[in-house]
Amino acid sequence: MYKVVSIAPGRLIGFAHHNPSIPDAEKKLEKYINENGFRGMKIIAPLVDQPLNDRAFIPFVIAHFGCGYLKELLQLAWVCDNIHTDTSGNNDWVRWMPYRPTVEDLFEKCYHTIGPERILFGTDSSRFPRGFANRYLLER
Repeated sequence: MYKVVSIAPGRLIGFAHHNPSIPDAEKKLEKYINENGFRGMKIIAPLVDQPLNDRAFIPFVIAHFGCGYLKELLQLAWVCDNIHTDTSGNNDWVRWMPYRPTVEDLFEKCYHTIGPERILFGTDSSRFPRGFANRYLLER
């Protein structure tokens, strides 16, 4: 990821991507930020198994519009200014929702709840395009 971000600093922003609950998570994050210039951490909501409220200084990205946890993402981002979301993924998780939000619905809810400055374009890749599946583009 660092190699890709270093190609266009200021235009491409790197985020660490590891479980924040592992024992050396903070040291890993410090290394990514201090040595590689990353700006925060990308989290997949179901992987977090402990509170992160003592890390309010770190910008967190809850990937894939919350990946099935849209309500929780919106509630968390409403009260925590350091919570962001991204647009990466194929959003197949909407199949498991009790209602079927469209990509437009996801953008609208996030836009009106947390604002456009905290919605990030995400590639979900360490290099782009990595195995891009054309069927996702056609489906969306």
